Amino acid sequence: MKSTDHNQFIDDIDGGVFAQQLGYAISEVASATVDNDGKGEINVKIKFSKGVGANSVTIEHKLTSNTPFPDGNKIENHGAKTSMHVNKDGDVSLFANHTAQLFEDA
Repeated sequence: MKSTDHNQFIDDIDGGVFAQQLGYAISEVASATVDNDGKGEINVKIKFSKGVGANSVTIEHKLTSNTPFPDGNKIENHGAKTSMHVNKDGDVSLFANHTAQLFEDA
């Protein structure tokens, strides 16, 4: 079984929006934690369900951040669904790679 490229997987979720939200949340929560001497938290939840069609999977993703402030905290939730493909070798990608063998060197 081929391992999924986790960097590409995160970048592909929700057309790159998830990766941007995660990067922003990391910076915001870390900065607020230092500035407010508090504790911050980020949770990422990824659920898989069978998609429509052969070798298709629906990825449901949710990002929750808890940012500390001097007199409380701010909680943000972001989530969406993305359809992806489970390729023959087991890796998961936005586009099916069933034509990859056409480009391999002999």
